[in-house]
Amino acid sequence: MSPARSPSPAHRIRALLEGAGFGNVSVEDLTVPAWIGQDADDVIGYYRSTPFAQPLLAAADANTAAAIRQSLRDALRPHQRDGGVILGSAAWLVTASR
Repeated sequence: MSPARSPSPAHRIRALLEGAGFGNVSVEDLTVPAWIGQDADDVIGYYRSTPFAQPLLAAADANTAAAIRQSLRDALRPHQRDGGVILGSAAWLVTASR
């Protein structure tokens, strides 16, 4: 099936749970702002400490690592607010009963 014809994720979740014997299945799309850090440097510090980023940055030379930090800073700057860096986040809230 092409992506345009695929059932929606909510439909697939509902079908899976109903097929497993659950009823009253509800799938709610939640899109909310998420606080990511105090400022861009705080977010970058966290990112640099993750298991995903550590080996990538370790393999980069100093100029590349500096360019990465600057690119992240530039990307995060528009999301800086008085209360910190705020990005959009999304999740499914799924409830069901047996």
